[in-house]
Amino acid sequence: MLVFYPQKKSSYLKIFLHENSTWRVHSLFKNGLNLSNGEDLLFIGTNKNGELPFAVHLTLTHTQELIQQLHLNQLFIFKNNKWLSEDERIKISLDYTIDFCSEGEIVTSVDFLQIEELTRFVNDLSGKNGFGNKPPLNHELAGYDQRFTNAFNQLQSSDENQIEAGLRYFIGRGEGETPSGDDLLVGLLSVDTAYQILSQNVRKQLNLLLSTETLTTDIGKAYLKVALSNQFTTTINDLLSELKTNKKQNTQLKYLIKQLSTTGHTSGLDTLTGILLGLFIKEKQQY
Repeated sequence: MLVFYPQKKSSYLKIFLHENSTWRVHSLFKNGLNLSNGEDLLFIGTNKNGELPFAVHLTLTHTQELIQQLHLNQLFIFKNNKWLSEDERIKISLDYTIDFCSEGEIVTSVDFLQIEELTRFVNDLSGKNGFGNKPPLNHELAGYDQRFTNAFNQLQSSDENQIEAGLRYFIGRGEGETPSGDDLLVGLLSVDTAYQILSQNVRKQLNLLLSTETLTTDIGKAYLKVALSNQFTTTINDLLSELKTNKKQNTQLKYLIKQLSTTGHTSGLDTLTGILLGLFIKEKQQY
């Protein structure tokens, strides 16, 4: 039997790691895999893209060794703090795993000089997001089409119909396993977790759409669901935490922006776009 001992796991996982639950291999990647219990997704793999809110993290070597033994729809049972494959050849044990916190922090203050620093660092990035633009530098959203701007404005409303229309524009928009619109919404929700910038109806409508319709990929839905519970990657949480500091020449902020921007094909830049949109709302509300 091959036994794997992950190093870390999100403390959030306890809400859906139930004794004798059944999991299947949902998807396989170079840096990990997703297990599904039919309702939730769980990532097992490296922390290449930061520590993830629904993840169990292994070293790269152990991740590659595990992936080689797996195939899609392979069955695992979670029991006694371990996943055991149906043929009992593979065991993934959480016995020595250390928990990390993926919950976003509620922030009472913001240093707007740090937001200026952030936009300055973002301006130095060369890549474009999944909407075909560089992340925006101010609330005017220069270069973005009118449908994008309208949908963003609708998300700032408290009217449920307006919010639903805005959400429908973004959910599932774009290509890949995590569409650009989903990543943008995750970034926006991370700022809402910190500063409560959106109407409660935004989360209410998003939860309703995700639970009653199929509008995006399973992985996109998984990230949105945990974001509704204020759970985000440690890279996002660390970046937002830097915004309450009063550092000059914030090299840590620059590092985190660079780290986030290089995640996936455009995922990181899409998330960063959502964070910036949220901060523009915060600035507007402040003044």
